[in-house]
Amino acid sequence: MPDTGPSLSPLPPQAGGGAPELRPETFDAVIAGAGPAGAVAALVLARARWRVALVDQPPSAIKLGEALAPGGRIALERLGLQVLGPPHRKIRGQLTAWDGPDLVATDFMASPHGAGWRLDRPVFDHALREAAIAAGVTAITGLVSAPERDGAHWRLADGLSGRWLVDATGRRATLARSLGARVVRDASQIAYYARWTPDVPPGQDRTLVEASEFGWWYGCELPGGQVLVGLHLDRSMALSRGRDQAAWVEGYQATRHIAPRLGPVGADVEWIAPHDASGTVTRPAVGAGWIAVGDAALAFDPISGHGITHAITSAVAGAEALLGDDAAREGYSQHLASLRQHYAPEWRRVQARRLRPVAAPVSASSD
Repeated sequence: MPDTGPSLSPLPPQAGGGAPELRPETFDAVIAGAGPAGAVAALVLARARWRVALVDQPPSAIKLGEALAPGGRIALERLGLQVLGPPHRKIRGQLTAWDGPDLVATDFMASPHGAGWRLDRPVFDHALREAAIAAGVTAITGLVSAPERDGAHWRLADGLSGRWLVDATGRRATLARSLGARVVRDASQIAYYARWTPDVPPGQDRTLVEASEFGWWYGCELPGGQVLVGLHLDRSMALSRGRDQAAWVEGYQATRHIAPRLGPVGADVEWIAPHDASGTVTRPAVGAGWIAVGDAALAFDPISGHGITHAITSAVAGAEALLGDDAAREGYSQHLASLRQHYAPEWRRVQARRLRPVAAPVSASSD
């Protein structure tokens, strides 16, 4: 999918009773955020014999972003991570009705990388985190807060310190913003999702995307048998339609393709808190003693489907930049800028073909 991201339950507890509490220690790197980007960055650094702290709070909300594009499997295999297979399920591709009434198929099986995957996100995230811990990463429950530079180190709350800080907090880029970076958003987009258990399993092994008068719909069948449906709206439409559950249901039932394939809204429907699904770029994404990875550095519109794959690949690139010199970190910045420059015109092209175009992303040179 979107890779805004779900599967939807808290992370399974860590063996041995959960992560330890914050305690005074000095690390080579302190990583804020233990999602895919944070866990992979921690893994790469730990394999290079860095002392790494992976700091995060237990998830308090459903995580969206359950589709892994075929290239994501390749990225995982390059890391030696065998984390796919049950309960995750292969998906054949996507069915999209974007610039016209009919569905157009994108078939992953025609890709040299093979099938994509529908992830059980809590299980997937937990597996990446456990791989990092097995490599020697220290998992810490808490928040990376109040960073203060002290010579060659950062001093953090509760006595934690590190030579480098890594922001893997997602689109909010909480740590980078606290260090003076700013997050530039594309046309503001809010996503409203719901999930439920259908009376009859729909048997859908493709992602469904459908443009509408007010925005665009996303739908899929999750590994556990539930269905997940989301409406993406420009912020100007969000207050009038997104928060109205009756209007959401009415709009869903009126979809030409998604509702007939996934079935009526179930009696056990669970409404997921609205979230920002805008494409974003953090400027800068690298600073003195810190770096941002994943969505905290660069986030794509969910229609792109890049989210989790980008989280993995950017985490590897960011960690390797830390292991290198200033030139390597400048190379990482240029890599992010190149991705943005290629993405922005493609985003414009795709949105221009939608039933109702929205504003284009801020160009790489506009600020």
